[in-house]
Amino acid sequence: MTANFERHSDGVRFTLGDAEWKLLLELPAQLHELYHDSEDEAYNRIFPRAYLDPTEENAELQWLEFVHPSLVQQRLDALGLVVSTLEQASGAGRGLKAVDLDEDSVAALLGVLNDARLILGNRLGINEDSEIASAVDPGAQAAYNWLSYLEGDLLETLLG
Repeated sequence: MTANFERHSDGVRFTLGDAEWKLLLELPAQLHELYHDSEDEAYNRIFPRAYLDPTEENAELQWLEFVHPSLVQQRLDALGLVVSTLEQASGAGRGLKAVDLDEDSVAALLGVLNDARLILGNRLGINEDSEIASAVDPGAQAAYNWLSYLEGDLLETLLG
């Protein structure tokens, strides 16, 4: 796995192996589907209730009507930006692809990576208090670890 985020004057240069690039390009379609499936358990992980107090059901319904659609649209817009940005990647030699990310595409990529990681973590039964169970599908665990690595590496580059 080769991933590299490098800061430069106009943003961040993102370099990734061809195989990983293809995997990364599959995420937006999967997330797009989930953003429209409120019946999926993972949906509640990325769109939690605004009001936990059961006596605030009216306020929750108002939030769902007036605020929630814009949150979904923001995520859909981020998916579109990530796809259009990643599709601009060019060959960087030795089986690598690279693309320059501006401030907006960095924020969108962070959001997409975080949502994908949260959803996969939900499917693996991971929460703030638990580790990955040993009986988990190794491929799913590897994907979760990879998404966590990418997100962490990008954050370190930005903070760096």
